[in-house]
Amino acid sequence: MDDDVHLARMAKTLSFQTIFPRPEVRQVAPIPNPGDAQRMALPERHPQVLRQLETRKSVTHFQPGRPMPLEDVRALAYYASQAPSSSNLQHWRFLALVDPDQKNLLRGYALGQRKVSDCSAVFVVLADLRAVDEMARLTDAAIRANIFGEDMRETWNRLADNYRDEQVNRDEALRSAALASMNLMTAAHALGYVSGPVGGFNADGVSKAFGIPSHHLVSLIICVGHEGEGNWTKKPRKPVDEILFIDRMRPGSQASLPSRSEQSLGLQRIDGGGQRGMG
Repeated sequence: MDDDVHLARMAKTLSFQTIFPRPEVRQVAPIPNPGDAQRMALPERHPQVLRQLETRKSVTHFQPGRPMPLEDVRALAYYASQAPSSSNLQHWRFLALVDPDQKNLLRGYALGQRKVSDCSAVFVVLADLRAVDEMARLTDAAIRANIFGEDMRETWNRLADNYRDEQVNRDEALRSAALASMNLMTAAHALGYVSGPVGGFNADGVSKAFGIPSHHLVSLIICVGHEGEGNWTKKPRKPVDEILFIDRMRPGSQASLPSRSEQSLGLQRIDGGGQRGMG
């Protein structure tokens, strides 16, 4: 019995210390307080866009009882949809809740967070796992818009095989939904609203309560509305010198060319000048 206990302890030690060693701790200075001194000088081109990115913040307290016009709900979905997506599949779907009863229902599946019912509109951001089924339709649209020619149809449609891998498909769907989510929050700020993402929720409960099909993953919940009292100012961000690395994270490490298997990462190669990437 003692030997079994000893082996179990050794296995635990190996799994956490040997197999997954602690990362090297970087010595960093305290994060400075936010303010004009921390801001970067805005370039002359598109300063308003950059200022929107800099001044946006997440809030917890909204003014209850202030509805959002439907045209603003539609505008937020439109600007969110301008985000890039894997192979331009546009995996995102948005369930917008504006009725007080529906928001209260959602609140019950979101740990009772008051902002869900107080805000003007709640956007449930979904990731469609069957987005690849729209590949042919999206290819047709790109050809009609003269993005590329008819000669690219077969090459582009072959991209659909990449998404037969369940993990690849899931990762790309959630990644695309996340990009759209940030667009939505930035657009809300530009339109004079505030927003607050909600990460704590019962995804299965939300799906059942609102009739969300099983192939749509609940990626995030975003509250949008008018700012109430009691919110903090935007919390400090780390300095650029702490988060930015140029060319390599470890200065002494050696780079090498990837093997063919590392290049493909399990995905097909695209011949004929095809560009996969984000659309």
